[in-house]
Parts: sequence; C-alpha cells; structure tokens
Amino acid sequence: VIDVRNFMFLYKDDLQVKTTADRLAMIEKWKDKFPKDFFTSASERIRVLEDSDGDGKADKVSVFADNFRDVADGPAAGILVRDNRVYWTNIPRIWAFDDKDGDLKADNRDVLSEGWGPRFSISGHDLHGLTEGPDGRIYVSLGDRGYNVTTKEGVTLTNTLSGGVFRFDPDGSNLEQYYFGLRNPQELAFDAYGNLFTVDNNADIGDGARVIYLMEGGSSAWSHGWQLLANDGFAKAAGLPGRQPNPWMEEGLWKVPFPGQPAWVLPPVGHITSGPCGLAFYPGVGFGDKLKDHFLVCDYRGGADSGVWSFKLDAKGAGFELPNSQKEKFCWGLPPTDVVFGYDGRAYISDYIGGVELNNHGRVVTVSDPIARESVAVKELKALMAAGFSKRSVAELAGLLGHADRRVRQRAQSSLVASGKDGAQALAVAAAKGATTFARLHGLWGLWQLARRDAGLAAPIQVLLTDADERMREQAAKVLGDLRVAGAAPALMNALADTSARVRSFAAIALGRLKHIAAVPELLRLLKDNNNQDPWLRHAAVMGLVGCGEPKALSALTTDASAGIRMGALLA
Repeated sequence: VIDVRNFMFLYKDDLQVKTTADRLAMIEKWKDKFPKDFFTSASERIRVLEDSDGDGKADKVSVFADNFRDVADGPAAGILVRDNRVYWTNIPRIWAFDDKDGDLKADNRDVLSEGWGPRFSISGHDLHGLTEGPDGRIYVSLGDRGYNVTTKEGVTLTNTLSGGVFRFDPDGSNLEQYYFGLRNPQELAFDAYGNLFTVDNNADIGDGARVIYLMEGGSSAWSHGWQLLANDGFAKAAGLPGRQPNPWMEEGLWKVPFPGQPAWVLPPVGHITSGPCGLAFYPGVGFGDKLKDHFLVCDYRGGADSGVWSFKLDAKGAGFELPNSQKEKFCWGLPPTDVVFGYDGRAYISDYIGGVELNNHGRVVTVSDPIARESVAVKELKALMAAGFSKRSVAELAGLLGHADRRVRQRAQSSLVASGKDGAQALAVAAAKGATTFARLHGLWGLWQLARRDAGLAAPIQVLLTDADERMREQAAKVLGDLRVAGAAPALMNALADTSARVRSFAAIALGRLKHIAAVPELLRLLKDNNNQDPWLRHAAVMGLVGCGEPKALSALTTDASAGIRMGALLA
C-alpha cells in the first residue's frame, strides 16, 4: 500500500478514483513505475499472542489467518473479537472469521462488505475502529480514502473524498452511515453511558486533532479538498497556482464552538494529541478509581516524544467539552499505535518503535498499577471472563448487569438477549427496577437488541421516557427513535420540553426517524429557544426536521423572525 505523497505522478488519477476497480485500473496504467510484485509480495495476517503460564509475557505466537495478497488488499487496520467470531478490516473489505473448534485458527472467511478505501490518498487513512455498540451492532471508522459500498440490501453509500463512521448487524446486514465528514478517525470508543466518540487527526496545516462526539447524522466537515488546498505539492499536482484559500482554516471548521462558526459543521468537543491513534474508555476495573470515566488515547508523533494521554469529558448542554484540567499523560516515551484494557489489570499498548515507514520491530507492552493489578476486583474479573457466560443462569446474568466492569455487563446483556423469553423478562425487570443506573441501562439496551427483531418487546421502554433518572430518559428516547416506535411519538413530543438538553436532543432525532409531521411546530420551538447557542441541540432539531418536515414549508421559514428557526430550516 502506498502513500500518494511518495508517488505524486498518481495524484490526479487518484483524485478521480471512485471504485476499487478504478484503483486497479490506475495501478495497471502505471505498472511500469513499480516492481512486478510490489502490491502482492506481502500479506496482512492476524496473529494470536498467548501467555500460557500467566506471567504477564507472551510465550506463544500463532497465525489465525494469513494470505491476503490481492493487488487491492490492505492495510489491515482494525480487529474485534466477539465470542468465537473475529471481525477484521482490511481495505477494500470487512471480513468475519469463525473459530468453530477453538483451535485459534480461522475456519471460514466471510466478506461482509467491500468497496472501502478506493483511493490510495495519504497512508494510514484507513478502515479502523471496530467496536461493539450497546445495541449489539458493530461500528467502524474510516479515513478519507473514501468509500463506495453497496449494502446487502442494495443501497450504495459513497463519498470518495471523506471518511465517516458506519454500523452494521453482526452478520453484515443493515449497513448504514452514522456520521460524516471525518479525516482520519483511527479508533472509536463508547463511554459507559452509550455515547460514541473518536479523536480525529489534524491535517498538519495549523489545525488541531479533535475529540468528536459522534452524534447521529452529524458531520465534522472534512474533505480531502481542504488538504489539497493547503498543500503546495498537492495544489501544484492538481494544476492550481500555489496555496489556495482554505475554508477549513479560515472559517474555523476544526475549532471548538465559537460565535460565527459555520453552522453546518458539528464542532469538536476539544483538542488533544498531535497524532491520535488508539482510543479506549476505561471499563471500570484494573486501575481502581484512578481512571474512572476516563479515555486513553495514543499520541503517535513518530519518535520518542510520543505516548498515551488520559482525558475526561464533561457534559455541556446536549454535547460535551474537554477542560484542560482533565488531560494528563498516562505513560510517555514510546510511539504507540493502539491501546486496550486487558482483563488482568493491564493496559496493552502496541508500540511501532518509530518512524512512518514499514518496519519489523513492533512490539506489545503493558502498563499496570501493581497494587490494583493484585486486587480482589481484578482477580474476580479474570475468573469471570475466563469462565465465560454461556452456562450461567438467567438470575446470575441479571445480577451481572450491575457489575463494576462494563465488559462483564455487556457480555451479561448479550447472553440474556440470547436466553429467550426468560432473558427478555430479566432485561425488562432490570430496565425498570435495576439497583444501579448501569444495571438499568444494560437492561434497556438488551431490550433494544431484542426489539430490533420483535417490535412487541419495545413496550417496557416507552415508560422510561418519564423516568426520574436523566440517563434512562435520554437512552429511552434514542432507542425508541432507532426502533421507529410510532406509538411513542406523543411521549417523545413531551420529551422535547425535558429539563435535560440531552434528552431533548435524542427526542428530536427520534421524532425525525418516526417522520412524525405533527412534531414540526415543537421542533421549531426548540430551535427558537436554543437561538443557535448549542450546536448539538440545533443539529438534533435539524435531524428532526429532515425526517418530518416538508421542503415547501421549510422554505417559507426563511423570513421567520427567529434567527434560530431560520438557521435550522436552512440546514434542514
């Protein structure tokens, strides 16, 4: 796989590539510029690292899957293990493998979708970030190599100059785009309350890397066109006379919210890192309370002045913010590309050693707190995860919905979803009467998974729209919209007046998904009251209008006395 900056004779052609077939034709056109086996000599592979004696060091390495040598293959950049199924992103495809006999070898190779990353573009702007959502769907992030993908249902998703976030069911069906306009979002992470985030890379033109709250339907406004305009070499290769005016910089599209910022961009919630790579949210066990509600993000700067940051976000209106006081270096002095939390009280970090070229020196290191690592909580977590969840009773699984570690809660949720009628009843009870907010949320999210297959199971969710717990109200609104529960429209209309801006935002998006035309006056009231102050709340109201408004009626609002309504109607 090449970086177009090192092969600028390709640049004009690369800008015009729209499909994988186009890229193959471009390679054929310029084949005399490359050694014969340049694109096929190396294969991506999936390795398994084992610590068989439990001393904290890998002592066995094996290959799970190998031999990916198509001309268009690579690079592999994302992996997710979900029970005995392995999901893997290797442009131009998303793969799924099953290890049916437990021998740590792939027994099958299924292509779930293809058409990702048709352009070469800049190295590393690839398909990353595989993560499991609270709804049981798989979420994935893509950089600005672009996409031209036809779903299993026959819908084509395409933009060859930008990246985004997508989600799909575990079998690859129902693929849809969730978020737009990203440059290079290497990884995704859900917090403990079901909110999705990424840290998107800066363009090295004076902007900053951006922490982004990935609100459904939003756009961070990035296009490779901004890179072209800001780079003298790109502009020259494209036939433009030197550096051009660049809205990305001049209009502040990359900045946190400020007066006069273009309204069509969803701004970042903060800035951190120079080269964001891996991203992980602390699951709750392993480092005590030291990392409670914190993210870890890798900052790859190419050399020893790199490391891993920790940061914590605060809620702000319908969105979030990142105070400078809540950023600090977690560990420093190594060039890291990814970070995950183990079940053994350790954070695992992939260390590329340095540089930006292919090398054979990568390693995996761990960081831990020796006292916390030997705690009862970590020992219990290790035992729980090693034993698995498939043989546990419904009552035991229901009790684990409130566990201190989110991974236990999520596995218990998934197991209850698979447990039939008794599991569904346990989830409904947890959602309504769980002892903690976490137990209730995972009960609600389990019902979400079930109701996507059986709409009749959504009934217990509607009553949560008036729950005393704000977290339950906001997630109930989100879930009812995603499920398109038409009968919930009146209650969602009432939720537009909730005391919480976040509840109002999810209710607005939900009413748009329901195409509930009667909600238009209340959505306009939301825009008027907000008066362009909270960009996330405005976006939610716009999403509502996109779903249930009519173009002619929206056009008539261009003369409305309220600037908030005029802007919302324009954006819709």
